[in-house]
Amino acid sequence: MRQQKVGQLILEEISQLFPVYFSHLTTGVLATFTVCRVSSDLSSAKIFISFFPTSQSDKMIANCNKEKKEIRHKLSEKLRHHLRKIPELKFYLDDSAEKAQKIDQLLK
Repeated sequence: MRQQKVGQLILEEISQLFPVYFSHLTTGVLATFTVCRVSSDLSSAKIFISFFPTSQSDKMIANCNKEKKEIRHKLSEKLRHHLRKIPELKFYLDDSAEKAQKIDQLLK
């Protein structure tokens, strides 16, 4: 239960921080933060992002992972009153929308 609350809090704050401080990481694409999975000891968080258009998704994920220390620092400034320790961040590509589209095409 606590993991889900922390994950939701991180997801909300990151989605607000990105357009202001980190828009240079995802230039030319629309980034949507879909899921944040926090480990049971709250030490790490996996953040899933979907991009549109998807042509440069791998490059965008690499950019985010390269800047994860700075992202974590900005996140800690926002969440310092809510969390004692900010989890280590790791970004992953959420390709569920692409998979759903492929399944939909196959069904037609």
